[in-house]
Amino acid sequence: MFGLFGGPGKIEVQLNNFNYAPGDTIEGTVALKMDKAAKAKGLSIMLLGELIPLRPGKHGNNRKIFEFSQPLDGEKDYQPSPEPAVYPFKIVIPQGVLKGTQLPDVGGTAGDVLKAATFLSGAGTRTSWSLIAKLDIPMGGDVSKKVQINIA
Repeated sequence: MFGLFGGPGKIEVQLNNFNYAPGDTIEGTVALKMDKAAKAKGLSIMLLGELIPLRPGKHGNNRKIFEFSQPLDGEKDYQPSPEPAVYPFKIVIPQGVLKGTQLPDVGGTAGDVLKAATFLSGAGTRTSWSLIAKLDIPMGGDVSKKVQINIA
């Protein structure tokens, strides 16, 4: 379950679901198990949305379209323990979060032509959504875990 090597600890994100819609609430837990003591700025969970080019490099880099971070614990010395510390969280997905992330809704032949032209030109993008749990340790050595989710 805790699969990172080295570092001061390990972190996992547990979710009941991986598919969401705008207005839904993402509920889950972050489990932090420290192997050695570390002074950290805090523990947080972030919902991140990015537009990713279909042909990376040719048409630019990933572009952040949404970011929301929620603190789970504050600045302190995080100590080793035999069992992970578990932090529950809830994040409400805003209603308008998908605006501008999809092609215009053009039906029929015109819609098919638009989709084909976008694909063939390589100018298209896909939207990637993820949750990132992070223990922010100054001077590097952060402990983090990224989990992909779907918002449609």
